[in-house]
Amino acid sequence: MNCRQMLEWVQMLCFCVVDMQLYLDTHPEDEEAFCYFKEVVDMYEKAKKKYEENCGPLTATASAEHGQFTWADMPLPWEGVR
Repeated sequence: MNCRQMLEWVQMLCFCVVDMQLYLDTHPEDEEAFCYFKEVVDMYEKAKKKYEENCGPLTATASAEHGQFTWADMPLPWEGVR
């Protein structure tokens, strides 16, 4: 996957996480949905980590994890990916 494809995957997973969170807000007893929510959260975290390792930080705070502030040195995620 190139950076654009990885960013799209991260965005899709983020949407799924939020969508499942909203569902669980009104259906907290749905164990199957909660299991799916946990799976999607795990997939999202892994995809986000892979993107940041290969393409740069998705947020300014993620830049701190890399030892130096590189957030301002690269195009922002919404400005287009390399």
